[in-house]
Amino acid sequence: MKKLEHKVALITGAGQGIGEAIANAFAREGASVVVADLNPESGRAVAAKIVAETSAKVIAITTDVANSGSVKAAVLATRKTFGPVDVLVNNAGIA
Repeated sequence: MKKLEHKVALITGAGQGIGEAIANAFAREGASVVVADLNPESGRAVAAKIVAETSAKVIAITTDVANSGSVKAAVLATRKTFGPVDVLVNNAGIA
């Protein structure tokens, strides 16, 4: 059994860089993963790449963490698809 099997992880800023690496690692450990990113193209690309590499359950949700409505919508979509969020990684940010 993998360490995160039957867990749901929502990772903000997962469309590239550290967030992408975290999403990939969680998927490899058995989590259902939500790639939440402001950029819909990179979010979908990362989700597809992780599915191809791990066969994990992964979805991409366009999310603007600066907008509370967008965050609420992401959580609701996550719950509808996978169930309640077990792990939240607040990785999104700007430099």
